Amino acid sequence: MRDRGFPSKYACIFSTVSDQNTLIQIISGTENKFPKGSYLVAGVPELLSDTVRRNLDPFDQYDDAVLYDALRSAGLYSIQSEDEDARVGLDTAVASGGGNLSVGQRQILALARAMSSLRNELKGDVTLITVAHRLQTIMDADKIMVLDAGRIVEYDSPKELLKKEEGHLRALVDESADREHLRRMAEGIEGPVS
Repeated sequence: MRDRGFPSKYACIFSTVSDQNTLIQIISGTENKFPKGSYLVAGVPELLSDTVRRNLDPFDQYDDAVLYDALRSAGLYSIQSEDEDARVGLDTAVASGGGNLSVGQRQILALARAMSSLRNELKGDVTLITVAHRLQTIMDADKIMVLDAGRIVEYDSPKELLKKEEGHLRALVDESADREHLRRMAEGIEGPVS
């Protein structure tokens, strides 16, 4: 997709469960437009009872910089609290099945694990489609596709979608308690709102 001017990181938002089936149909109907080596990461994350590091890299193939980059790209730091004791890092213990982590954190760890592997295997030329329930997970995507009742109702960069006064994404962001942080993410500004 990059060589055709397409972005490399997509995100999808659904208003109904049936919209997930629509995404599968869209991907199936347009698979010839996706480059060889494109992956869709979804499903229930399986985590080991060990550390975050071992869950991301069970065979010790990557250095800390690669693992932290995968965590950042997957969106972990955008959902972390400011409380240092509650922050998740590479040495954080993970209970069996990830029971001590939120569902969002477990999904992010699974996504980060896939991203670190794919980037290594594909030498950084990866198209990633993220299907998420948390806006923080997708606000740094290159493009966001918003589905409503089985139809694509919006498709553009987060920054452009937030400019639409009657837009679906903007409405979701406006309803969020952390709307200022989400807007900063869409603008590419890192760090907490001061």
